[in-house]
Amino acid sequence: MLYIEFLPTDLSKSSKFLRIAFFKCYLGIFMKKILSALLMLQASFVFSGTGSGQVTHIMVIENDAVIFSVEQHLDKPACSTVRDDWAVSLTTETGKAMYALLLSAAAQNQSVEINGKNDCIDWHDRETPLWIQVEP
Repeated sequence: MLYIEFLPTDLSKSSKFLRIAFFKCYLGIFMKKILSALLMLQASFVFSGTGSGQVTHIMVIENDAVIFSVEQHLDKPACSTVRDDWAVSLTTETGKAMYALLLSAAAQNQSVEINGKNDCIDWHDRETPLWIQVEP
């Protein structure tokens, strides 16, 4: 949004006017970019899968991945095509912590709650969790 409706006859005033107009234009573009980034961030959480219930299956496979299932997996991304399965990489500290949490929950028959990343990065046909928590 650039406002140039008139130019004052005094050059010192016109210079100040153009600086203000440029600032308004720059500020408008900056705010649009911030708003777009926030909407994209929100969209990634809104459309990610969610899971809950007891852990029904845990399998460690080659390429350092853990495949596991819970009783319910809703709003899965298109890449997640296998039952109620999820996949976690054991090559990261977060993945190792999630695996330990899953083993603990399964051993104690506790339910878990999962929110996904809306992608299948850790295994091609299973959603990757963003976080896992044990339900009280």
